[in-house]
Amino acid sequence: MTQDQEIRRLVYAASQHALGRVLTEAPLMNGVWNKHEYSQCLDEQLTARVFRSEPDQTIGFDKSSIASTPADSRTHLSIGEILAMPRPSVGVLEGLKRFAKQCAREESGLMPPDVAMVIYYAAIALAWSRCGQYISELDHQELRRGFEWACSRSWTPPSVRDVLREGIGKLPADGV
Repeated sequence: MTQDQEIRRLVYAASQHALGRVLTEAPLMNGVWNKHEYSQCLDEQLTARVFRSEPDQTIGFDKSSIASTPADSRTHLSIGEILAMPRPSVGVLEGLKRFAKQCAREESGLMPPDVAMVIYYAAIALAWSRCGQYISELDHQELRRGFEWACSRSWTPPSVRDVLREGIGKLPADGV
C-alpha cells in the first residue's frame, strides 16, 4: 500500500470514528428527522473539529502522530474550515465525501440523509472547483442537479452555497 493510499485509509477511518464521536445527535421524532432541525444539524456538522491539520497547513493525517499524540493536543479543523480553504487536501475531501455518503445511506445515522448529501456534494464541488480533481463517478449533468438541489435547501448556509456554486461554475455548460 502506498503512503497516499495509507493516508486516505486513515482519513476515512479517523473521520468515521471522530465524526461519530464528536457530532451532536440531532433530535429524532419517532425515528424520523425533524426537518425544522436540519439547519442546526448542518451547522453542528460544519463546526465539529475532526480533521487534523499538519504544520505545513495541508490537511491530512500523520500516521506516527495519530497513535502517539493525545487527541486533545492535536490541531483539528472543522468541515466548515475545510470548505473555506483555498485548496484543501483531495484525500480529505474524498474521505469527507465517503463519510457523508455513508451517513446518507444509514436510516439512523449521525445526521439526516439530506444534510449528509449537502456535505457530500460540497466535498465534490470543492475538489472540482479548487483542486481540479473530479472525485465522483456521477456525470456532469447529475452533479449539476445535485449541486443545484443542495443550493436550493433553505437550511444550506451561504458559505456552503458558495462552494456549491463554484462547482456549478466549473462544470461544462452542456452538462456532459
